[in-house]
Amino acid sequence: MQTDNTSTRILAISSILLSACFACKPAGFLDPTQVSESNIAAVAAFLSSDEMGGRESGTEFAKKTSDYIRKIYMDLGLAPAFTQGYTQEFPFIAGTKQTVASVKMGENGHEIQGTVLPIVQPGETTGTLVFGKHCIESDEPALHDLSKLELKGKILVCLRYGPNGKNDPPLGKAMGFLSKLQNAEKQSASGIIFVGDSDEDISPDDLPLRRAKGPIAIFLKASVADRAFPWLVDFKKNRTAAGENIPACDDGCKITLTTGFEPRNRTGFNVGAFLRPYKPGQRYMIIGAHFDHLGLGNFSSMGSRGQIHNGADDNASGTSAVLELSRLFAAREKAGKPIPETHNILFLNFDAEERGLFGSLAYTRDPPVPLADALGMINLDMVGRLRADKGLNLQGKDTGDERLLKIMEESFAKTGFESTRLKLISGGGGPSDHASFYMANLPVAFIFTGYHMQYHKPEDDFALLNISGIARVVQFTASLTDDWLAQNPPIAFRQAPETSESKQYELKVRLGIMPGNYDSASDGLIVGGIHKGAPIEKTGIRQGDRIVQLGTTKIRDIHDLMEFLSNASTRTVYKMIYVRGNQRIESQTELMGE
Repeated sequence: MQTDNTSTRILAISSILLSACFACKPAGFLDPTQVSESNIAAVAAFLSSDEMGGRESGTEFAKKTSDYIRKIYMDLGLAPAFTQGYTQEFPFIAGTKQTVASVKMGENGHEIQGTVLPIVQPGETTGTLVFGKHCIESDEPALHDLSKLELKGKILVCLRYGPNGKNDPPLGKAMGFLSKLQNAEKQSASGIIFVGDSDEDISPDDLPLRRAKGPIAIFLKASVADRAFPWLVDFKKNRTAAGENIPACDDGCKITLTTGFEPRNRTGFNVGAFLRPYKPGQRYMIIGAHFDHLGLGNFSSMGSRGQIHNGADDNASGTSAVLELSRLFAAREKAGKPIPETHNILFLNFDAEERGLFGSLAYTRDPPVPLADALGMINLDMVGRLRADKGLNLQGKDTGDERLLKIMEESFAKTGFESTRLKLISGGGGPSDHASFYMANLPVAFIFTGYHMQYHKPEDDFALLNISGIARVVQFTASLTDDWLAQNPPIAFRQAPETSESKQYELKVRLGIMPGNYDSASDGLIVGGIHKGAPIEKTGIRQGDRIVQLGTTKIRDIHDLMEFLSNASTRTVYKMIYVRGNQRIESQTELMGE
């Protein structure tokens, strides 16, 4: 939602005042050791204003956000978390940069510019066009679009979705780019042109960057394709009456596809501060949240591209909560209510979470102080929409010994959420930053207030936040932190029974590991954890090893694993190759069923 220039200036001025005096007693607030809704609102309003441009990682707006957070920690007098100060820089890949995506019509014909699909290696190919309609192979006989076509060495034209458009749930992933690409590859097509159903273009950032070989792939939006192939217009107007042998090229001409792309390398900025200067051997709690969002929605948007995605709930809410917690604990220290001298609290704000947990993974791979001394990690992601009917979601109860569940329930009861219930969720993994710490063998607590219709859309704006709800979450987190710090001996880490992520892919089998990385275009899939009792345990594979092959499938990243599992069975023993250091180890494994 756009704001007018006046409101933007007001937010800018208020944010400057807030960052300059965040450590001071808030106006109209008598006790600095209590939670301040006005502080929470000011931070969340500023971070989710249009001035912050959607806080996309790797952009000036993310850097501006990290500088804003750093200044607040400095004003509070907190100690820098890193040897170089309050900020930790790290590199990451943010989608792809297109260099060429052309369709050349005949030897001397004109060129059409499309959009590269980075789901296969770039390259060039020439061949005769063949029209494959929707290019779907399904259980419905009418949708065996490619079964009667000779595709070897040819270029396939595919309509983007299914006969009923994008809203055709029975077809599911069969309508996806990867499924159609695999159908073309099975019949040795050399290239594939995907045709959009509208004039909306796609963004290469929406798709995984992959190194797999396959037919050269290009996307053309509807108007461009209709001008290039006039027969498409007739087919789309009356699909059922169209003949089977539609000419793909009137004079039998050949088409040349050329694609080129490269990774888009960017820099992220984590921000961190200790409550007091860290002393070696101190045990400490980690309280964190990511601050980045989707920018203009060119990746992962569930709404309209080109509009600012302010991300008020995701995750200005969690960032404002962590900053308020840092102010709260700092005020307690000054008021003579400190935590024990043997303990500390580390406040962390992560960049590039939306790109694949890059910030938290960068931290856990290169921590400034020993992770073994951390007592646990509390993650606040999307805590801005507390609703009685949805409850407060809390994951991690079984990532520590039985005391962790006990203090979670006791802290919830002490906070007084009234009619709001506590929804406890199993496991320690998932699509947020706590997963990186769980993979590092730390007990975790992931707090969030649930999904909503504005998730990853431009409409996720400040006006929809429940500020008093965030304040209640801050109170709960402070209580949970106090109780966690008080446990003696410290709560012991446990590997939790996992709720399989494979459900989102509609898979019936699992490998039995937690991925250690979600990067695309990786050199193998890192093992972040191994589920107890899984057949893969018997292979001797360890956390930190890289799986590079399963069966005959090369495994480069999480997407390759999901593709393998989509066609795999618990009744088969599969060859597995993994790498440990410079050693390449070959073994065999069975799979787990759901």
